[in-house]
Amino acid sequence: MFKSIAPRPAYPATLLLLLILPSSLAAQPKVVVSLGPIHSLVSGVMAGTGKPTLLLRGNQPPHGHALKPSQARALERADLVFWVGAGMEQSLAGRLRALATGARAVALSRATGVKLLPLPDGGTDMHIWLDPANARAMVQGVVQALAQFAPPNRSAYRANAKIISNRLKKLENGLTRSLTPLRSKPFLVDHQAYTYLAARFRLNMVGAISLGHEQKPGARRLARLTRLMERRGVVCIMGDWPKPPAMVRSLIGKRPIRTARLDALGSGLSPGTEAYFDLMKGLAGSLRQCLMGPR
Repeated sequence: MFKSIAPRPAYPATLLLLLILPSSLAAQPKVVVSLGPIHSLVSGVMAGTGKPTLLLRGNQPPHGHALKPSQARALERADLVFWVGAGMEQSLAGRLRALATGARAVALSRATGVKLLPLPDGGTDMHIWLDPANARAMVQGVVQALAQFAPPNRSAYRANAKIISNRLKKLENGLTRSLTPLRSKPFLVDHQAYTYLAARFRLNMVGAISLGHEQKPGARRLARLTRLMERRGVVCIMGDWPKPPAMVRSLIGKRPIRTARLDALGSGLSPGTEAYFDLMKGLAGSLRQCLMGPR
């Protein structure tokens, strides 16, 4: 399994010089992060002390993916790996055991304070970062893991985490103000990824077209969705497609239902400290555009 972190021994005399160096030079753990949104949070915590490597970029699906040689090497060289957990990045669990043999893997879905929500049809929604309150809890989990591995940077991690947590609270308050007028508007999503977003901001998400990201709905489910749309007065369908696929267009038919893109991973965003904030603001903007319609 993964290497656990034991207390570090006293520094030998030959390494005493490190103790007088700036913390950013004294300890720079090699950190790998699985997904863009949590990479953004880890980048913020590590600011000034090092830069984490983002493992899965762009449209690489977290549920199943083939690693490039460069990605495999990043895992082999890692000291710490932050990921959501096996319920999200299913295929990554085995690769961590095989490749990241010298690393500690930290599943942020298990961080203290992270609240997991069930899916209507069973199981747990693992898109935990779509609730800013969970993001704040994950930031604290990141600080604890990094500080345990690199004690000289502890004060920097804590100071960065305080800044990020304050920004996340302001973000949540701003999104609440923006999305509150939309709470009565019923909408569908393409797959079950937005439980946390809907719950945190009390949005009227009435269902999902497919039960899983890779599962296509059958005729019976589509008929049930059609009845649901008529009964609840759905005004919008959102998904992570660049444009609505034929199945969605068929489901809409001639109904005056708008569509918009909703990407939980922010696959088009540049990695870095601002990516999480840009992701959440972008999701809110898509919701407003689709639920309110053109001005």
